[in-house]
Amino acid sequence: TTGQVSTSLGGETVFSLNRREAEQQFNDLQTSRSNPGSHFSGVLSAARELSGYQSPEEVGQPVFAGRIQRDGYVIEKYFVQGEGDYVIPYLLMIPEITNGKALIYLHPAGKAAEASADGELEWFVRNGFTVLAPDMIGVGEMGPGDVSNYATQVKDFDGTSFDVWTASVLIGRSITGIQAGDVVRLTRLLESHIETDEVFGVARKQMAPVLLHAAAFEPSISRIALVEPYSSYREIVNKRFYDPGYHISTVAGAIGVYDLSDLAASLAPRKLLMAGVTDGAGRYSDREGVNEDMSVIREAYMRVNKNDQLMISTGDVSDYLYDLLKEWIE
Repeated sequence: TTGQVSTSLGGETVFSLNRREAEQQFNDLQTSRSNPGSHFSGVLSAARELSGYQSPEEVGQPVFAGRIQRDGYVIEKYFVQGEGDYVIPYLLMIPEITNGKALIYLHPAGKAAEASADGELEWFVRNGFTVLAPDMIGVGEMGPGDVSNYATQVKDFDGTSFDVWTASVLIGRSITGIQAGDVVRLTRLLESHIETDEVFGVARKQMAPVLLHAAAFEPSISRIALVEPYSSYREIVNKRFYDPGYHISTVAGAIGVYDLSDLAASLAPRKLLMAGVTDGAGRYSDREGVNEDMSVIREAYMRVNKNDQLMISTGDVSDYLYDLLKEWIE
């Protein structure tokens, strides 16, 4: 009656077949989580291998590219060698009055997204932080450029091309793993070139998995804040119509072995803020799957008696985000 075999005769789709197999893998992961001692000891090694993360062997000398003076702080422009044959451009925002701490800020739209006067970066600078905001490989100046024609051909996926992610799978790595390695590179650059007591990390939306991987592998990132992160890779697999912009931050083969909530749990007892958690479609959600993901993290912090170091919100936090961030930095 519908003209489609799959809908008229109760047939299967690639999505339904994949989801059925994934559900069994999720069950296996839950079984593994029931023994935290052995489970979490293997999470980091599995994440390293599957993501293709490579710890930076050395940090190059940054190249100065310009300076902008603003009231109370200065913005310096630099670039530094990345893992491969590319550079990482970044802004370094230095306050006149510093609190002795530095912060790496990751935004899916790049370093310029919140760098305007009265932007989010300025808020951190006004609170005494030296802020490093990079354009990671594939983002901002280092992004794909205009993919609007491609987007039109594939029914407008908001300019999202799946080609780069597919290429990363073919070489046995992931964009997330490569970017995480560069985040660790920038962390070490801050520690060696800036007088700082601690390095904090903030990431928005699909950059949250990058920061989670980097922080899990690099203990010197002492506090982590994720703004509007999607809760898990499981949420992507379970959503027939997930946000296509999220695909670039997924890791092939992770399902059933580890998930983002496992990486977040591994951060305990470091201070962790998850503000405005969403599902795989980018909607604020407290649905069952998202709650299960958050429970993994809460239980990990409870095991080390550090509940006060964990802040989670699954609703829209846009009206009070700065209040949450203020509590997180104190």
